[in-house]
Amino acid sequence: MIRTCKDTDLIADLDRACFPTDTPMDRELIESCHWGVAWVGDEPVGFCGYRPGDTAGSAYLERYGVLPDHSARGTGTALLKWCARNARRHCFTSIVTYVFYHNVQSVRALVKTGYFPTHWNTDILWVEKRL
Repeated sequence: MIRTCKDTDLIADLDRACFPTDTPMDRELIESCHWGVAWVGDEPVGFCGYRPGDTAGSAYLERYGVLPDHSARGTGTALLKWCARNARRHCFTSIVTYVFYHNVQSVRALVKTGYFPTHWNTDILWVEKRL
C-alpha cells in the first residue's frame, strides 16, 4: 500500500536506507516535495517524491527508492505510478527526471511505467511521462 507522507524524518530515514552511499537530501528539498511511502504491513519499504518542475505544467520526479530487501517485487513500479497519478491530480501535465544508465532496474521501471527518453549523454538518460 502506498500512502501520502508528510513526515520529513521518515523520508530522510528512507533516503539514507535506500541510498547509503549518496549525499542525503537536505530538509528544504524534502519539504518542497509531495511524498508517497510504500508500506508492507507497518513497515515502510520505499518512497517516491515529486515537486514542481522547471517548465510550466511539468513536475520533477525528485527521488524514489526501495529498500534492498524489498526490491524486484513491483514496489518501485507502484511508487512511480503513484507519483504520476498524484502529479496529475495536482494539474501537472508531465513528469520528468533523469537516471544513470548503470541503474538498469530503475531504467526498466521508468520505461515500464510510460516514461520515454528525451535526451541523454554518456552517463545520464533524461526521461518524461505525459500525464
